[in-house]
Amino acid sequence: RVRSHPKDLAAWVELGQDFMETTQFDAAAGAFRRAVVLSRGNPMLVMAYASALIAAADGRVTDDAKQSLEIVLEQQPYNPEARYFMALRLMQEGRTQEAMQGMKALYHELPADSPLKKMIDAQIGRAP
Repeated sequence: RVRSHPKDLAAWVELGQDFMETTQFDAAAGAFRRAVVLSRGNPMLVMAYASALIAAADGRVTDDAKQSLEIVLEQQPYNPEARYFMALRLMQEGRTQEAMQGMKALYHELPADSPLKKMIDAQIGRAP
């Protein structure tokens, strides 16, 4: 569909999601990057792009992912996923205390059934 309709935002989003489901993370990042351009920076799509970049880097928050997360947080300062990944980036930079403060603050704001809570538990050493 994207070949015949290269400006079809929904098609690019669907393609990115399909690539994510099949663990083709680099390809997903490319599709989401195109969706971001077509959407003129929709924060939800910027977040999807950042997530694909992070998945492609085996969970490492790359410089490009960090820049995307910063864009998301400019538009949505309380976006939990962006805040989590920014805290993870702090950990990767060796700024553990700062990262833990951010993760703990986020943890207390999340609903009990949030998947991010499990991810934070794993990061702060409370994994079952």
